[in-house]
Amino acid sequence: MRITPLLVLVLLASATQAWTADFVITGCQNLTQAGHYSLDRDVETNATCFTVQSNGVSLHCNSHSITQTRGILESNAGFYNPSFDYASVYDCTFQNFAYGIRYHSVAATLQGGNIENNIVQNGPDGLWVQNTDGLQVRNNRLYDAHFTSSTNSLVENNEFTLENTGSVYLQNSDANSFRANSYAASYASIWLKNSNSNTFQNEVFSSLVQLEKSSGNQFTACNIPALLERESSSENNVTNPLSFPTLNIASDSSARVDYTVRARVLRHPEQTPIASAAINASDASGNAFGPALQTDSQGYTPWFKAAAFNGNTAQNNPESPYTLLATANGYQDGSATDEASTDHTTTLILLLPGATPTPVPTAIPTPTSTPTLLPETIEGDEQPPSADEETTGSAEDAANPKSTNGAADGNGADENGAAGATTSNLYAGAGSVNNLNANSGANADTTGTGQQSGYGLEKSSNPNAGNPLADNIIPFAAVIAVAALALALKHFHDKGGKQDKQIRTSLDLLKNPGSEPRKRKYF
Repeated sequence: MRITPLLVLVLLASATQAWTADFVITGCQNLTQAGHYSLDRDVETNATCFTVQSNGVSLHCNSHSITQTRGILESNAGFYNPSFDYASVYDCTFQNFAYGIRYHSVAATLQGGNIENNIVQNGPDGLWVQNTDGLQVRNNRLYDAHFTSSTNSLVENNEFTLENTGSVYLQNSDANSFRANSYAASYASIWLKNSNSNTFQNEVFSSLVQLEKSSGNQFTACNIPALLERESSSENNVTNPLSFPTLNIASDSSARVDYTVRARVLRHPEQTPIASAAINASDASGNAFGPALQTDSQGYTPWFKAAAFNGNTAQNNPESPYTLLATANGYQDGSATDEASTDHTTTLILLLPGATPTPVPTAIPTPTSTPTLLPETIEGDEQPPSADEETTGSAEDAANPKSTNGAADGNGADENGAAGATTSNLYAGAGSVNNLNANSGANADTTGTGQQSGYGLEKSSNPNAGNPLADNIIPFAAVIAVAALALALKHFHDKGGKQDKQIRTSLDLLKNPGSEPRKRKYF
């Protein structure tokens, strides 16, 4: 079951009925004797309604309303305690009073008292408290509250709803505790002046929190949109805010915004707790902060504070992000860096000596298939290319009889001496086995240096100089030619003019091996 603020009011109102009425009253009056006064109807008045005139007075309105009819500018109050201890007011609705509820002692400090389950509407001051000690203010809906020279008050589960100026004002008031209150105001939700060592926990501020000449106040787990510090305010701490507040800190003041964090130390790879591990914390600059920490049987350290802001707008030394170093007997040291945030636990994993973290599997990409290269056939005395030879070139170059960009694959050379033509070219630089004039530069008027590629013959730096193998090519070619001639003569009568043409071509080559036939053919 969800508990709403209204349900809380109803439940607490029921709880306050555990009392016996000493006096039943029907209207406004002075409360002159100690005991419980019970109001049995709604009432109207043109002045102050109830005035306390004895210690130990309790007024119970039983949800009845008390309305002031002369206007809110009068100095009147719904419930007024000028100087008596342990005065209490419960379950009343006050409307149109200058002071809905007023405790205002000029001389002595008023002791104790309870203000609970009341509603105050339409007036400049819903609650005015002055010179009190130990007052409890709970579960009320008030349009504002003013505490002056009040100490040790408990202010809990109230709604402060004045929206045109401020909600709650503390002046010269120390060591009060505010818990789970909500504030609605267009300027300051709460304003502290010369007020020290007050605590605020789980508060919901709709607007600015302002501190003047106030120090040592603690705000824990509060919603604070903005924080203003001025006139020598210092050591005010904001711990675990629901969101990081906007800060306006004067140069003569300081504030600290921090978060409660802790460490947990586990063993790799089982991730079981490690007890008695030592933890040291350091800020982003490597400066140590915080107390000496040690893990318990579950591997946790106590909570400690890491500051996200410390100082003023000119001097800021944050401890977020922070680094934790864990050491434990029998384990390698481990560290982790983390950002400070509300009630955050940083986990550290320690390894045994020599152990390595379990690697995270890495996806292995599917390899690209490599095409299989078929070896070229090497005939006769052909030699494979050497490792230092050029192996690039385009298909167009290989098909061009005189290419200027030929690769070292047995191509002939053009007139500029570049590695040249295809294997069918008789003027082959860095020649092929099929080339008859295989030397390094091709013909006599070129100067290029042939390369030993395309299974060609050895290189020569002289374009006109053959090599020993090249010197034997002509006799070898002559033998081939004679054989071809014999074959041609054998079939001469059967083949007619075709054989005659081949014979004439072979004879031309024997007579002039350096000449190019009119139509090239492979040998």
